[in-house]
Amino acid sequence: MKLILSLIVSLALHGLMILSLDQSHLEFLNNFAQKNKLNALKSRIYIQEVKTEIIEKTKPSSEKVSALPKKQPRKKTIVDDQTNQSRSGGEDSQMAAFLGEVREVIVKNKYKSRVATRLQLDGVVEVEFTLKAPNKIVDLKIKNSSGKMPLDESALETVRRVTNFPTIPNSLELNEIPISFKLKFE
Repeated sequence: MKLILSLIVSLALHGLMILSLDQSHLEFLNNFAQKNKLNALKSRIYIQEVKTEIIEKTKPSSEKVSALPKKQPRKKTIVDDQTNQSRSGGEDSQMAAFLGEVREVIVKNKYKSRVATRLQLDGVVEVEFTLKAPNKIVDLKIKNSSGKMPLDESALETVRRVTNFPTIPNSLELNEIPISFKLKFE
């Protein structure tokens, strides 16, 4: 019991000491660290300064904040065809079938990094790439970011991990197909 009480008091005192540091104390500690070559202390102080700077820059806006949309329980992956060529109804159905296969492969290989999972990040990332005949990926990039780097990297890694994209059908007479899709991470 005494041990728990002493730990709580120690944590409280150390917390108060850290919170009470102002810029002059940080400069003093930084100079002390440089003189005594204490790199670890210098690193900690630098991190503290960066955090303080970020907090000062964020200010609440005067605009009203709209309510956030409710989370949908289903995970969606959307694959959109962005080819601007005119096709007949038969070619449209072949294209739709091909894009359906591409969608299935992407959904089957969906990847979420450990960092994104541990931080419980969620969001939507829009990715685009070009599929060249027979089934090679080129120009892979983020079209619309989720604003969360681990999710963006997970979306790119999802496409990179796909080793068996379907082959572009010869009947479509296309050498490449630009593909854009949204990956929703929950």
